[in-house]
Amino acid sequence: MPQDMPMQLDPHAMALVAVVLSILAVVVLVLWILLPFAVFGIRRRAEQIVRLQQEQRVLLEDVSRYLAHLASEVDRQLTSPEVTRGR
Repeated sequence: MPQDMPMQLDPHAMALVAVVLSILAVVVLVLWILLPFAVFGIRRRAEQIVRLQQEQRVLLEDVSRYLAHLASEVDRQLTSPEVTRGR
């Protein structure tokens, strides 16, 4: 190819590039429109998960207190004079 001759691009290749870029632009546009709805939906679900975890924490604290109470009762009964005399 001589130096003074400008480079010619294939019209078919340019059309293909234009089609690919157009498809890419449409995909980006659709994602740009849908993304805020997805973010807000995730935020609501995350808030619900946090609320449920807080409820579970309260229930687990109640269970823990009850088990500690039971353990102290069992300990008290095992160390009572009536039980130790029977051994």
